[in-house]
Amino acid sequence: MPALIFINRECDNQRMTLAWRRAAPFLLLTGLIFSSLLYLSFCPDDYYIYQQYARNLNQTGLPAFNPGEPSYGFTSPLWLGLLGLGFQSTHIHFFPKLLSFLLYAAAAWIFFHFCRGRFGSSAGIMGILLLFLNPWVWRWSLSGMETTAALLCAVLFLYAWAENKKWRWLPLGVLPLLRPELLAWTLAGAVLLVWRKQRTQAFLAVVPAAAWFVAARLIFGQWFPNTAHAKAAGFSLTAAWNALEKTILTLQPVDVTALALALWSLAVSRRLERPWRELLFLSLILVLLFTVNGVNVHTRYLVPLFPLTVTLFLATTQQFSRLRRGLVALSILVSLAQTAIWVYPATRAYTESEKQVNIAIGRWLKQNTSPDARVFLWDIGAIAFESQRRVIDLNGLIDSGIFHRNEPFPQIMARRIKEADPRIPFYFIDVHYKERRAEGAVPGIATEFLFSRPFHHMFIFQKKPLYYSVYRLTKKV
Repeated sequence: MPALIFINRECDNQRMTLAWRRAAPFLLLTGLIFSSLLYLSFCPDDYYIYQQYARNLNQTGLPAFNPGEPSYGFTSPLWLGLLGLGFQSTHIHFFPKLLSFLLYAAAAWIFFHFCRGRFGSSAGIMGILLLFLNPWVWRWSLSGMETTAALLCAVLFLYAWAENKKWRWLPLGVLPLLRPELLAWTLAGAVLLVWRKQRTQAFLAVVPAAAWFVAARLIFGQWFPNTAHAKAAGFSLTAAWNALEKTILTLQPVDVTALALALWSLAVSRRLERPWRELLFLSLILVLLFTVNGVNVHTRYLVPLFPLTVTLFLATTQQFSRLRRGLVALSILVSLAQTAIWVYPATRAYTESEKQVNIAIGRWLKQNTSPDARVFLWDIGAIAFESQRRVIDLNGLIDSGIFHRNEPFPQIMARRIKEADPRIPFYFIDVHYKERRAEGAVPGIATEFLFSRPFHHMFIFQKKPLYYSVYRLTKKV
């Protein structure tokens, strides 16, 4: 009898152990998904640009930043369309944040199942830890930007491409509607499909982007968004080096290791299988594109790349289990250290400054200026959204004429004021490390300084505050 009791207890313990092993990955996955709530309050200025466009799209049916003036100052037409459909003036953050959370959860779930099915259960756990503890994937998870949608689309493309699914053309075709630089992946993928004699899939892959480019040309008179021109400095050795350096510094140890091992496997051992060769090719294309064009690489631009590099890492380390575990532990440790020491504290400081500076200035303009006032801005997002005043963007993101003229900002302001109705009041919010820089800088225009506010941690490693200085502009008599 005691022996039977002992056997029953052993069986119960084994069943509990088995149940725990089955449940543990899903509990871990759920924890990683809900950890995104750490960045729920993070609303970058570009988020408010989308919100401004979404409000006007929802209310007037036009993709316009200034009401009634269609402009191509947004990056993702697909993301803007979704935000426009769900825009709520009473709860502006609810829909973008909810949509980001659902897309992030879907990306995590699909990536885990893909890695587990392709490389095994332990590799599936390693994969989701490496990807979703990446400080940049984590930071942009609930930003309300197109980044999370691009992450999900990249994961779907990865899964469909590696598993040779017939519907792989769909995520491949949607990618450039989320990030313009991902057009390089669409074109490269279409070429590979043609090489495989799958011409129908190649054609379907390029249709969504081609249709949008034609529509953009008809609506805005241009093929690409103004943001694409503004972020690229053009080719020069200095710009190329800066872009490459920023890209490498944004990558985690696992990403650098994956690219190095994949190149070594391809060039030396010649054991890299076809889907991984093609993923390596696509990864290098994106890095090369940023480098050649001298792109000012923001961390969110690389988020769609990370699922590919993590998969390459798992694929190239299958036969080196001890090395894999060590590199996974190292990369996770580095990622968590970056998050705890730099990324999260800087993001909290950014969020607080956004409220105290941009949002506060926007609300001041709404309360203290006439509805027909015009505002010259460098950072057009939160200030324009809160103030509900017409904006003249000195970066040219909503006015390609300003961008392509390459004119100094005092001349832009002087010309616009002189050409305008003299009854229209003008204001200027300057952004610079030097406070009150613009006093007396605009020819023929009096710059009356009103007040300034310091913005801390506009950038992760920013040491000095940027000053947002508010001026009233009037013609000199």
